[in-house]
Amino acid sequence: MLCATVNRVPDGYYYLLTAAKSVAGKWLDSPPKKPEEELLSCLEACGVMLRPKADLTSPGDLEVSSGEKAVEGRRPSRPHHDLFTRQHLIERGQWFRDLGIRCFGSGNLEQAGRLFRLAINSKMEGLYSVWNMARLQAALNKKANAEIFYKAALGFPMPDELKERILSELKSYSSGKATPTGPVSVGEGHDLVLGFLEKSSEEKSLLMGSLKSHESNHYPPPKTILWELTLRCQCCCSHCAASGGKPRPDELSTQEALSVCDQIAELGISSVCLMGGEALLRPDWENISRRLREHGLNLGLATNGIALDLKNWSKLESLGFSQVVISLDGACPEVHDARRGRKGAFAAAQRAVKEMASRPLKHRTVVTSVDKANIGELEGIRDLLLENATGITWMINFSSTTPGGRLEQSKVIELKEYLSLVKFIAKNRPEYRNQIDITATHGIGYFSEQYPDLYNYTWSGCQAGISTLGLRSDGNITGCLILSDAFIEGNVRRRTLSELWHDPQCFSYNRNFSVRMLKGKCKSCRWGRVCRGGCREASFSLTGDFFEPPFCLYHLESI
Repeated sequence: MLCATVNRVPDGYYYLLTAAKSVAGKWLDSPPKKPEEELLSCLEACGVMLRPKADLTSPGDLEVSSGEKAVEGRRPSRPHHDLFTRQHLIERGQWFRDLGIRCFGSGNLEQAGRLFRLAINSKMEGLYSVWNMARLQAALNKKANAEIFYKAALGFPMPDELKERILSELKSYSSGKATPTGPVSVGEGHDLVLGFLEKSSEEKSLLMGSLKSHESNHYPPPKTILWELTLRCQCCCSHCAASGGKPRPDELSTQEALSVCDQIAELGISSVCLMGGEALLRPDWENISRRLREHGLNLGLATNGIALDLKNWSKLESLGFSQVVISLDGACPEVHDARRGRKGAFAAAQRAVKEMASRPLKHRTVVTSVDKANIGELEGIRDLLLENATGITWMINFSSTTPGGRLEQSKVIELKEYLSLVKFIAKNRPEYRNQIDITATHGIGYFSEQYPDLYNYTWSGCQAGISTLGLRSDGNITGCLILSDAFIEGNVRRRTLSELWHDPQCFSYNRNFSVRMLKGKCKSCRWGRVCRGGCREASFSLTGDFFEPPFCLYHLESI
């Protein structure tokens, strides 16, 4: 399963394949008493990850002992210790999938859909969750959605027998003939999958630069798309990579934007984050949001908070937004307002953060971009959040220069300041984890042995064009919205999202990655195949090269 259903790690396939073969063989001969230890040993031997020293108590024990109720007859399966490993992500995805199958079989289709989507979004258990979601959409008579998920299922590595079965269901359903309406058990064809793993390990048929199968150019859909609705903004931020303020000359019309909403759903993307500029300044943002919600997509909003009055908060709630992200770059008006180029911006952001903390959102986030002008504000921002917004996630990034951006190279933090930023996160993340979730973003890391706890996610290489997409307000597409013009793959006015996504020539810097592309210190790094040269934007903006991040903790510690 590590090989066949773990996606979004295209260049870790060989290592995951070796681990999967070893685990499957040992477990089938003699089921281990400590499966977590067994799996971690294999992963360490394959070079996928270091074996942690933390106590891996069975997930769910803490919740059960504290009296938390079991769901659908099973206890909670969530890691409660400090270590967030790939094994626990796999267990969580399996748990959601198995509960979804039970709900589907008992007729609770709405709950089954929610659980399958959670399993799919975990990015750790794919084939059976996507296949069951296709069957569920067919049972609900949602033809377009069913075909999307059937096609997505075909993007996973699998033996020919299973692929023929899924293809047969898709053709039968598309032609209007009767098709299976119940769930498919994970056990169906499981022996075929194990045989496929064994055969693939010998032939190394999965050692490729992308997630596409041998038979088609189909790529599993991205998890999320970052959509810049407009570049119009009330602020003129000194660190803005897109030089926001005025709208782009030729932004998408309402009809074009609504068409893009349909394309997003058709591609199978599960979540959309609306950004800017300032997304709330686009007059038709409600119409666009409503269309996206009609397709059942999860919605997020990234904002400076200035336009977030009570009226707009009510609109966000009625539209079903699940996440709001507010930018906060200083602990006082003098710093924040100066960076934003607008008096009163701090008061508005502070007010929005307080209001967000009281709203019933699934994800509540504050993001801080750090450069030399505000690196001294971190402790003050921390204290401000502890006082006004416990229970949120605080994401910390460092600003970098980009072509067309406003930040001067002289304002970018240097090595000493970068290490100070890392130490701040490493110290405060465990200390305040029960109040706020402090996490570094993708430009910070990687694979540090001295500071292993910097993120609330697992780093497995840049995800631009793999699990994320960026859409600019003029229709240009990049793998990630923060990437510069050099990464534009095309425009939705000329090609559909699906055409761009499935074009084997697009996003080649990540999809066609090979360790031979790594430069300098990354070239001989033991983590090169998994890390893949860190964040593309951080590497390109600071060095001019795609595959050598300047601030790599593993390298710094090694010297």
